[in-house]
Amino acid sequence: IVHLALLALIWREVHGFPNGDGYVMLAWATYGSLLHLTAGRLRNKLDATATAVAAHVAFEAAMSVLAWRLATGFSGEQPLLNQKAIVDLLFIGLALASSFLVKHPQVRAVYRIAVHTAVLAWLSREATPADIANGYVMVRWAAYLLTAAFISHRVRDRATLVFINAPYPLIAAFFAARIAAGHAGELALLNARTLLDLVVVGCTMALSLLIRPRQVAILYRLAGHAGVMALLWRELHTLHNGADLVLFSWAAYAAVLYLAAKWRRDKHVSLEGHAVFALAGGILLEKIAWGLWFTNETQTPVLNLKGLADLGVIVLGAAVWLTLRDRRLKTAYALGLHVCFLGWMWQEIGLAKAGNGYVSIAWGVYGLALIGIGARGRQHALMLAGIATFFAVAAKLFLVDPLYLETIWRILLFLGFGAFFLLTSYGFQKYVLNRTPPDESEMAREV
Repeated sequence: IVHLALLALIWREVHGFPNGDGYVMLAWATYGSLLHLTAGRLRNKLDATATAVAAHVAFEAAMSVLAWRLATGFSGEQPLLNQKAIVDLLFIGLALASSFLVKHPQVRAVYRIAVHTAVLAWLSREATPADIANGYVMVRWAAYLLTAAFISHRVRDRATLVFINAPYPLIAAFFAARIAAGHAGELALLNARTLLDLVVVGCTMALSLLIRPRQVAILYRLAGHAGVMALLWRELHTLHNGADLVLFSWAAYAAVLYLAAKWRRDKHVSLEGHAVFALAGGILLEKIAWGLWFTNETQTPVLNLKGLADLGVIVLGAAVWLTLRDRRLKTAYALGLHVCFLGWMWQEIGLAKAGNGYVSIAWGVYGLALIGIGARGRQHALMLAGIATFFAVAAKLFLVDPLYLETIWRILLFLGFGAFFLLTSYGFQKYVLNRTPPDESEMAREV
């Protein structure tokens, strides 16, 4: 009864002043902190419990005042640096400090969760509509949650680490809305809007290093990767040949992920990089297949932005392939790169006049190069890829070239590749299998 009377006395004497409710709240919180401090020093368990209950009542009353002040909205003064905001922030600081005086772990967790919720609401209130539209509130939330997670990780506060997962979907939803709104017409990538979004993505990736369990951390990391790819799409797809630039940027991001994982020896990040590369490779194959049906013959073969961007994706994939050690991944990369490169040559060289003839020649030279490199390094996979390329050339000569090439081209290609295949088979038998074909006299003796 004495404690309740003192709380009522504080309200009667203080609430009439300007910003009086804030001073009442601050006075109640100060009194509650003193009660928590006193309860910790009392030896009598009953007295300590009664004093702690009175402290909880004081803080609950103060928190209800704060909730009302947060609900009344922005005071119209300078955001963050105004009397109302400072008083509220002082109360939040007192509540956080008092949580370290509470002995019961569950009650301590309630205090800290209430503090973090109040801070998020306070950051939202102290913002103008322009701040909200420009993403400043989103950045404030992400930065605060990262700071809270870091401190909680250091002090092993599991309750706060679990609570941080609750408001983050709101940040993700706001970020998705900014992506869906499209490009604002500013300089691609180098603009304030993109930099703010990158700060949020960076906070998300940093948070994935602190959050536990690991399954939740992986979700945060995947959300970060999706955010980066969405940003690249939003900023680049409206440019000339934007789809090609987006694809190349995704492949470059996948390569960076893989190299970072290799440096840190992180298998999870490595798999994430491979997943992004698989997505980029699948889109590249779809683009090539579509381009074989709908080509723009006014483009310069190979030396056009679309062709160079697609070739850049293949080169990045080859660079990753050279550093791989896992045999199955290496085979999957090699197969995808081989098919993509064949399709890219068909798409680009086929733009020229009588381009299908040049495509067949290019495929033959490429297949021979694969067999030669494979034979020199004793890499059977490359030799098999070269042989498969020869079969693809033969199929193209019979099924495609007769429909698009003139008679003289068809005659030259059949004669040339016939001789080419014979010479290649002789060289393959002599230098790869290390045996020469039997002559007629030896065959006669065998007969």
